[in-house]
Amino acid sequence: MTKTITTTALSLAVAFLFVACNGGQDAENAAPSAVEAVSPSAKQSGAPASGTTLTLTGTIVADPSHTERIVAPVDGRVEGLAVEVGDDVNAGTLIARLVGREAAERNIQRRQVESEYYLADREMKLKSSLYNDGLVSERELTEAMERREIALTALTQQAAVATGDIKTSRSGTVLRRAVTGGQYVQAGDLMLEVADISKVWVMGDVYESDISRVREGDTVSVTTLAHPDETWRGTIDKVYSALDPDSKTMKVRIVLRNSDRHLLPGMFTTITVEP
Repeated sequence: MTKTITTTALSLAVAFLFVACNGGQDAENAAPSAVEAVSPSAKQSGAPASGTTLTLTGTIVADPSHTERIVAPVDGRVEGLAVEVGDDVNAGTLIARLVGREAAERNIQRRQVESEYYLADREMKLKSSLYNDGLVSERELTEAMERREIALTALTQQAAVATGDIKTSRSGTVLRRAVTGGQYVQAGDLMLEVADISKVWVMGDVYESDISRVREGDTVSVTTLAHPDETWRGTIDKVYSALDPDSKTMKVRIVLRNSDRHLLPGMFTTITVEP
């Protein structure tokens, strides 16, 4: 009886040692798979790979150098305003008049100066003809030429002084109308903005974390919600070395030709910077 118990105890001890040894080996084999799950390469799998494209948002704006801000030259009431936002106008187009005492006085002065120049010019031409026929002296001709020159200078100066007539100095599209017919304005008040949009700027926003990924000269493609099937290609023309304190973005500029006028100021764009 004692021998049987001893044999059984030995058998249990051997079995226990065998299981313990196999369990240790399994634990050692399982350890590397746990390390692999948190390896550095796995941690970095979410980082952008080099050579990937960068997508930015942007807005179309008119080229400031091709934009005219028309302001009221004198105090007065707006009359005859005949343009709306989106209208095309030619250089020299009369778009409105300002009616008021100052505007009326300026118009009277302009007409007077124009009349004086007309008389002086006619006198000079007459004296020149008479001088050729020997009927007037050289001194009389010279005096007539001097009077005409004085009148011309006055006319030029008067033309530079704003009157009640509001005209455009460039051809373009009306982007903003800040007044309405019958409204009273003061000298210097904004009335209209007119811009040539045959070429426009696309101003892109670059987040702080992406600043190192953009350079002047980078090739980009631009799309809009209004024309999703069209893509405009260009390059980053300028990188603005300043960060907006509110949005934490830096501006980049792309200049695009817009002969078909599909790109309108104010449109939102998607900009893809190619690697």
